[in-house]
Amino acid sequence: MGIEERQSVYKVVRGDVETHTVQKRTWTCGGNNRGYDLDGDVTWNSQIGKIIFTSREPAERVAQEYLAEYEHILAENIRATGVIAYRYEYRGREIVQSYSILEDGTFYFKYGIMYEHIGKEVEIKKFEEERQHCIERNDTYAVLENYKPQYKNMYKCGHSSWVYAEARYEYIND
Repeated sequence: MGIEERQSVYKVVRGDVETHTVQKRTWTCGGNNRGYDLDGDVTWNSQIGKIIFTSREPAERVAQEYLAEYEHILAENIRATGVIAYRYEYRGREIVQSYSILEDGTFYFKYGIMYEHIGKEVEIKKFEEERQHCIERNDTYAVLENYKPQYKNMYKCGHSSWVYAEARYEYIND
């Protein structure tokens, strides 16, 4: 079973469903296992019908099964009591970095090249160091007073200072 170029497919990553478009590039590996380029991701024949689907409904069912079994926080249930955010330009792109103070006393972080995650207060020091570095080298730095973050679904993880991380983070406790 294969998928066709320019076809939309739905990839399940933990409890999230991502939409991808199959690109022209394909390859074989290990006999009959064909690889497919999915606009910035890859998949294999062996994943079709398990985590890759050609319609959204079966992907949603698999994602719901994951959510029923593993500890997570849906983005819609994340509640912040405060947000610290700033923006700057880097190579012509606007970058926004932030952390949110959550009702339970943890913090939702979005900064640097790290995955978005919920962590402990100890990480604020790293965030502030990154912000200071940005202020010193970037004249486009600006504080964002009324920034409203777009949160992602979070999944329990085993990182030393993170409690939850977004679906693409590799060290989830499965």
